[in-house]
Amino acid sequence: MNKIEVYGKKYNCDKVTHHEYHTLYDLFLRKYYDFSGNIIEIGIESGKSLKMWLDVFPNSNIFGMDINKKLEGDRYKIFKYDQSKSKYLKMFKKNIQKDNLFLIVDDGSHIPEHQLLTFNSLFPLLIDGGVYIIEDIETSYWTKGGLYGYKTKYGYKHKNSI
Repeated sequence: MNKIEVYGKKYNCDKVTHHEYHTLYDLFLRKYYDFSGNIIEIGIESGKSLKMWLDVFPNSNIFGMDINKKLEGDRYKIFKYDQSKSKYLKMFKKNIQKDNLFLIVDDGSHIPEHQLLTFNSLFPLLIDGGVYIIEDIETSYWTKGGLYGYKTKYGYKHKNSI
């Protein structure tokens, strides 16, 4: 059973309903469905994916970071931090459980420089064989416009593209 698809549909999570990430995520994450460990998600927005992850991984805790919200529940704690600032990434690392960290999902600002900063800060925390996912990397190819109040100025072979 593809639990990401099942619970993604249940909560109307765009990871399933729009992006169809469940077709790939299940291949990499099914071995962790019953794992007791910790997960990080950057970018919580409406909380639909948070609900999905809680059901997909019933034996795990979720630590998150969102620029606009702070939440706490039975198996999750979301910090109101900005992933574009290394000081907040350092504070985040100090405030989470790092034992058995098997999954990190970056669905935050979608700005390549922020994705790189976050990756370089958090990737070393993963267990051997853990999974690090960066969503929405297409913004690395945007040469104009913007997203979430940030300008996009990247493009093919830009030094700050993911």
